[in-house]
Amino acid sequence: MPKVVVRVIFYLIFLASVFLLVLSVRFVLDIKNAPLVILEPLGKAVVVNGKRYEGPVALPSGRHIVHGESVLKIFGNKIKIVRIPVFEVEVKWEK
Repeated sequence: MPKVVVRVIFYLIFLASVFLLVLSVRFVLDIKNAPLVILEPLGKAVVVNGKRYEGPVALPSGRHIVHGESVLKIFGNKIKIVRIPVFEVEVKWEK
């Protein structure tokens, strides 16, 4: 094979590897920045640590006291429906 063809193939492989590296970094950052727990109220609103929320709430790490029935969407596509009026949620970072 001529040198030009070998160089073109080498450059194409290099560009493909850079493209795959960029895609993998974006994928890892999306997973890293995803919320661990999303809390959605079953009724109109839910109170988390004394603050009222009417829509979905992303809970950071730590302990939270929740007033109101709600749905917990846990990282990894697990869903738990909690029908207890007052409960405590502890979020630990374990990705």
